Amino acid sequence: LPHFVPRLYPLIADFFDLPRFLTFAVAALAVGWGTTFRRRAEAALRRSELELRDAGSELEAKVAGRTAELRCSEERYARALDASNDGLWEWNPLTDELFISPRARQLFGVPDDVEIRTRADLKAHGGFHPEDRPHIDKAFSECLATGSGGIDIEYRVTNPAGELSWVRSRGKVFLGSHGQPTLITGALTNITERKRAQAALSLSKERYARAMEAAEEGHWEWNVQTDEMFLSTRMKEILGFASDARFTSRADFFARQPIHPDDRQRVDEAREASLAGTTPRYEIEYRVSPRPGEVRWVRSRGKVFHDDDERPLRISGSLSDITDRKLADEALRCSEERYALAVEASGEGHWDWNIATDEYYCSPRMLELYGFPPGTTFKGRDDFLAQFPFHPEDRPRWEEAVAAHFAGKTVRFDIEIRMVPRGETRWIHLTGLLTRDSSGKPVRWTGAVADITERRCTEDALRLSEQRYALAMEATGDGHWDWNIPADKMYVSPLLLEMCGLPADSVFANRSEWVERFPFYPGERPRYAQAIADHFAGKTDRVDMEIRIVPHGETHWVHMTGRCSRDTSGTPIRWAGSMTDVTARRLAEEELQRMEHQLRQAQRFEAMGTLAGGIAHDFNNLLGAILGYGEMALRDVPEGSRLRRDVESMMIAGERGRALVDRILAFSRSGVGERVAVHVEEVMRETLALLSARLPRGILIEERLNAGRAAVMGDATQIHQVLMNLVTNAVQAMPSGGTLLVSLDRVSVHAPRAAVTGTIAARDYVVLEVADTGSGIRSEILEKIFDPFFTTKEVGVGTGLGLSLVHGIVTGLGGLIDVATVVGKGSVFSVYLPRAGDVTTPSQLEKRAEPETRRGGHERVLVVDDEESLVRLATETLTELGYTAVGFTASTTALEAFLADPAQFDAVITDESMPGTSGSELIRRMRAVRPTMPIVLVSGYLSPTVVRRAREAGATEVRKKPLSARELAAALDAALRAAQGPRIEDVALPTLSDRAAEQRRPVTAADSRARPTRR
Repeated sequence: LPHFVPRLYPLIADFFDLPRFLTFAVAALAVGWGTTFRRRAEAALRRSELELRDAGSELEAKVAGRTAELRCSEERYARALDASNDGLWEWNPLTDELFISPRARQLFGVPDDVEIRTRADLKAHGGFHPEDRPHIDKAFSECLATGSGGIDIEYRVTNPAGELSWVRSRGKVFLGSHGQPTLITGALTNITERKRAQAALSLSKERYARAMEAAEEGHWEWNVQTDEMFLSTRMKEILGFASDARFTSRADFFARQPIHPDDRQRVDEAREASLAGTTPRYEIEYRVSPRPGEVRWVRSRGKVFHDDDERPLRISGSLSDITDRKLADEALRCSEERYALAVEASGEGHWDWNIATDEYYCSPRMLELYGFPPGTTFKGRDDFLAQFPFHPEDRPRWEEAVAAHFAGKTVRFDIEIRMVPRGETRWIHLTGLLTRDSSGKPVRWTGAVADITERRCTEDALRLSEQRYALAMEATGDGHWDWNIPADKMYVSPLLLEMCGLPADSVFANRSEWVERFPFYPGERPRYAQAIADHFAGKTDRVDMEIRIVPHGETHWVHMTGRCSRDTSGTPIRWAGSMTDVTARRLAEEELQRMEHQLRQAQRFEAMGTLAGGIAHDFNNLLGAILGYGEMALRDVPEGSRLRRDVESMMIAGERGRALVDRILAFSRSGVGERVAVHVEEVMRETLALLSARLPRGILIEERLNAGRAAVMGDATQIHQVLMNLVTNAVQAMPSGGTLLVSLDRVSVHAPRAAVTGTIAARDYVVLEVADTGSGIRSEILEKIFDPFFTTKEVGVGTGLGLSLVHGIVTGLGGLIDVATVVGKGSVFSVYLPRAGDVTTPSQLEKRAEPETRRGGHERVLVVDDEESLVRLATETLTELGYTAVGFTASTTALEAFLADPAQFDAVITDESMPGTSGSELIRRMRAVRPTMPIVLVSGYLSPTVVRRAREAGATEVRKKPLSARELAAALDAALRAAQGPRIEDVALPTLSDRAAEQRRPVTAADSRARPTRR
């Protein structure tokens, strides 16, 4: 190594770029390995120490110089800071140590007696605005987090005196050896004045923008130096540009501006003259086309702003849309031209009096009208009035009108008077206007005069014609109107005013006022207006219509006919017509339509009744066999046996079928037989007692029966069915429960009024009302609810016969039905039944025990029916009842047997509907032989016609099939008794409950044996 070191140290020195004395030191150390090199190293070390001492002296001199320069620089920086009025601060984020200069202390708003050593102290005692503290903290946090860049924020500070100021804080971040922020140094500047200037500028701009917006003007500005072009939103809108349109330069803007081709050169010249300084301001009006096919007028005004060397800096201005003003100016010019032409063409003269100079001008036409020679002049107004050819009777009226106008009592002078030029009386129309100065003193008097002689003569003739027309219209009872369309004057005759319920002295400024006061019925005005519009448009030859009006709150129908007159161009100029009150005719027509509707309903019910009657007859024959044989079977079947239960079930089904037939016959009004006075309230109470136990849960029933002993001619069973069906209908309308109100009362109707099923005549009624709180009835189905088989229920739930049955029964009793309903709130059915006085005694006292079935005394009875099963049933039943029965299935055979020996039979029971000879005809032929023969006629279809025909033929009793054994026995016994005369015990009549019990309980063999035998 000692041999190599002397050779290596130059390489080491060059490689590490070491000073020479260090190189010598390294070499000396290397020599230490050997004696030879040690001495060399020591020598080199001495030389290095000398060089190091020299270098240190040189370095100390440089440091002293740099320190002096730094001190000078800091003094200059401190003086600069004092001059700039800024404060300094320095914060060590690692130790939170903070340095602030005295000026920064003032700007931070720190009190003089507070010492600030850390940033925490500054946050605690600085005058930072509360709203800005989060902003300041966020800025420092972001600066520390990024570790690069600096901080630059603006915020508000309040000093100890309470004064608010704005400051700007700027700082730079210095990083440590590991890249973390170790120092942030910055400056603090007071920017309060700048902020105030910015606020003032913003407010000024806002006010300017509002002013421009209020004036609906756009504004623009061109920076001459940068060639930047600014346009406000309103200006872009005026010129048809999009709100976000941008322009690269002034040339770009003017190239795209939609200037009218005829105005472009004029606009360019005015703009360049202003820019060149030829004109102080820039103002021009021209046309633009913001959209295809649209031309608008605009006014552009601008001003050039120069620098100190009179070089243009910018041009600012505004743009206004003056289209409306231009159109108005053009319209005014055209109007003045038209007026001049019109005055000349109208043949009117005019005058002009300068009151101050007393110069009086008369046009040539005025001189001609007044009979003055052409070219006549007047020295003044008095000279003119002295020569004016007044009619003696009209001059005072003229002077009074002039005085009133000069006194300010009238807006304009307007009068028609007579004059006598050249000895001929003429009518003239004078109009004038007085001009006054600012103090109200008259300074000028101008006007026009027109010869209206021909018009006055025409008006006189027209007035006479109108008087004659008014007399003729009054004689016809019609009112009439006349509208002068160009003048918008409306005449209404006194009779028309009376029809409309308006005062006789009513006047109308125009037709619009007449239409507004016309008493239209709600909803009629649009139809009237459409008819008028169609006629005026030429779609109809005349207006001919009927509408409703409401004068004095009463509805009336009127017939209006009118026609407009047109000029040669087809424009309507007059609209006249008449109006007739047709209320009586319309009411008669409506009554006729209602009666026709009722007739159609009656025909429909009659057809349904005929069909129902036929069905009932055949069905009753079947039921007669079922119930009769079932009743016979029950007599021999032991109690409690299965067979008896089966037969009883069959009988129950038969009774239900019988009840169904009764409903069908009631619906068809074919089952009405003899009528008696029915105690309605008692029937209601019995029916409600049955219904109360059968009502669903949630239904509350209320009774208000106040009819007392009022009676109705009819059948208690039918009235029972009416209430049953109405209550059932009401309950079905309240599936979720509700209140059912049944009321009965005596009502006297004093004037006829309409109901749903007809017109309620003036008389006394017993009124049954059934009210519910259910769903109500929609108007479109209200007229259908009484139609047969109409129902709103789903298939299989309702038959649609309930209300039809009610309608049939009530109509058959001579009554009517009315319905009041509100959808969602409920309905009220009101049944009006003609009252037939009062029952003499309460029917409860008339109730008697069930009468015994009377047995026969072996009387021989002839039985005739075309159904063999019914003949066999009747003969067997009569035999069990103690009679001797002989049956026939053919009426002709039965008649032959009777005629062969009329005395062999004691009584006859015959069906009505049979092939060949009917029951009524059979009775008639038997009566011819034996007038006192007891005869009972039975039929499954017992219509009023059948009953009447049977009675007229001579039937002693008329009964409806099917009949139970008791009913058959009672009918035969009644016929036999009638032939012998009435007995005391036959006076009592069964009540509704008696009949119901009788229908429910069949006659048994035991019953027959328990009754005494009739002798």
